[in-house]
Amino acid sequence: MSSEPPYEKLPGRGSTVVARHRLHLGADHILAIESNGFHETYRRFFFRDIQAISLRRTPRGGLASLILLIVTLWLGLVGFLSSDPGVGSVMMGGAVLFLVLLLYSLVLGPTCVCQIQTGVQSTRLHALSRMRAARAFLGKVRPFIEAAQVSSAAAAPDGSVGSSLSPEASPTPASGATEADPPAPTNHGPQA
Repeated sequence: MSSEPPYEKLPGRGSTVVARHRLHLGADHILAIESNGFHETYRRFFFRDIQAISLRRTPRGGLASLILLIVTLWLGLVGFLSSDPGVGSVMMGGAVLFLVLLLYSLVLGPTCVCQIQTGVQSTRLHALSRMRAARAFLGKVRPFIEAAQVSSAAAAPDGSVGSSLSPEASPTPASGATEADPPAPTNHGPQA
């Protein structure tokens, strides 16, 4: 029997030029998987550490739909006005193909950018590029995040551990550090 925790697939999937992105729900974290065909990169975002998940609607989907519409109309017009039946058939076939792509883009809905913020990083979740999937993702993980952060806050009565999803929450310094502490020196090699 394996000791690894079971994972549940979360809504959303996406891809960039070089990688595919997926999200999974663990017992106490969100697992983001980036796969490029040769290797996979895993990132865990523990519920207790999440400070914010932000969604921002982008114009990319509308622009892509507009371009698909223009290409569809142009191909359809050229195909319709063509005197050569072979050229007309090819152009109309292309118009139908771009029309299908346009309809598919419209069915997927508006595009967005989703970022997850913890105390040490802010990371874009490429798997969430459409608003419908991002909202489904938030609906699925919000109860887990709130439950983990409520139990973290209950563990430390002074509220110094954990964070809240409420807008009133303010970040607290790491344990043992104060705002007056200078940053630790770093060595970047020999200076010329």
